[in-house]
Amino acid sequence: MSARTFKAGETVYSQHGQEAEFVAHSGGEYIVRPLYEDDEGQQPGDVETWRTVFRTPPAPKLDAETAAAEKRRAELQLEVSELEGQKYALERGEKERLERIKRHDELADLERYLAGEITHYVATHTYYPTVEIIPVSETVEDYHSNDGYGLLQLMPRKGWDKKIHWTVTYRTRGRYENSRTCMVVPCCGEEAAQAKAVEMVQEMVAAYLGKERKQRSYVDQLVKCCERFGVEVPQELTEGIVVSMREATAARITEHRAKLLQAEAELAAIMGSAS
Repeated sequence: MSARTFKAGETVYSQHGQEAEFVAHSGGEYIVRPLYEDDEGQQPGDVETWRTVFRTPPAPKLDAETAAAEKRRAELQLEVSELEGQKYALERGEKERLERIKRHDELADLERYLAGEITHYVATHTYYPTVEIIPVSETVEDYHSNDGYGLLQLMPRKGWDKKIHWTVTYRTRGRYENSRTCMVVPCCGEEAAQAKAVEMVQEMVAAYLGKERKQRSYVDQLVKCCERFGVEVPQELTEGIVVSMREATAARITEHRAKLLQAEAELAAIMGSAS
């Protein structure tokens, strides 16, 4: 490489890739001023002599076999990097999925259901304040069609408040084999179902106590449900039932009295016209 191809101040590189500023050529060697980087930017170092210089950062020349191996190594490193990226994405996705499941307790029951661990449902009625325990076997046995009977279904709540619940449609043991759809809570074992039923009845009682008496409907069914699961019935509920019955009876008496007076008046009018 001829020194005449370089000009003073031109950027050159050593065989190790270090950058320098070309100064001059003397006695078969090259006089350069190496360049360094610090917090204040690029800085020139002391003058040095190099045996060889290059216009661009040099790379070692390898034989064909070594070059192929180096290329393959680079490719493998890239593949490993991509796989690690995929692994990270999967782990992150799994973590996010678990976090979503934690926000919906109902989804945690899915794995137990698929594993056959769910034995009972604690069911509530859509309109009445009742709770009952239904063995899973009663929802799936003796069904000869695929109309969805016995199928545990994940349903959104009315109005879609980002909450979900399980429902099951099954045939009741009525005279005409009627079907019924219940909102259910899957439970592992009868003991767990009993505990859950008690908890749900207590929640219903608390909800009813938060209402005015005139807004409570079917209180008698809630009282029977309390008795079935051993939940204490607050005096407020029983007194409310008595008051409601008394008011309803008084209203019927008033209504019948009005009808009686009207009938007597009509009879008197008929008797008067006949005389």
